Amino acid sequence: TYRGLDFSHRNSKVTTSPKSFDYVMGPVLECAGLCNKDPDCLTYTVHVYGQGFDGKHYLGDCYFHNAWLCDWGSNYHENSIGSKTIFSAVCAQEEDAKPGC
Repeated sequence: TYRGLDFSHRNSKVTTSPKSFDYVMGPVLECAGLCNKDPDCLTYTVHVYGQGFDGKHYLGDCYFHNAWLCDWGSNYHENSIGSKTIFSAVCAQEEDAKPGC
């Protein structure tokens, strides 16, 4: 999982982490697990945000993508580089994939 990487490919699914966590990586790990269980999810991006009175309960908006190398799914938002609240990773790859397919 890469911090500060925000894939720009259109989302195939969007969901919010089903529970809050007391550490930032909690929603990231939750979204990664959901992506790994979804046969259509090849990559994911998570935007983490604080919730609650103390801001120490974290949720994440999970953006699942059904493309990675094909259809330029590896493109990313340059302005997100260095962000401490955006995370992305690859869960699977298209069969016989190459950039642009």
